[in-house]
Amino acid sequence: MNTDIINYLTIALTGFVMLVSGILLYLFHDISRPYISYLLPIPPIGVAAYVFVFNLTRKYEGGFPADVSTLLIELGLATIFSALIFFLFSIIIVMLAKFFT
Repeated sequence: MNTDIINYLTIALTGFVMLVSGILLYLFHDISRPYISYLLPIPPIGVAAYVFVFNLTRKYEGGFPADVSTLLIELGLATIFSALIFFLFSIIIVMLAKFFT
């Protein structure tokens, strides 16, 4: 399948999922209100996952690793690295916010 078509379909599907998620959050805002701070980072994480998969297919010349363990290692390393960066950035921002308030 053409890579451009896959990109367009992925972007369209992601947009649709975000639309449905937004409607559900709006309809159930009383239930989701206490957890909204945990839900707000999800759209940028979705974009980061898309970029990761796009770069992974480029690394493996339009496909994925043939070995499942290699794919799991790639996903695990990306997840661990991203989580650490998110954690460190959050700590820095909290410290700066506490310092200036």
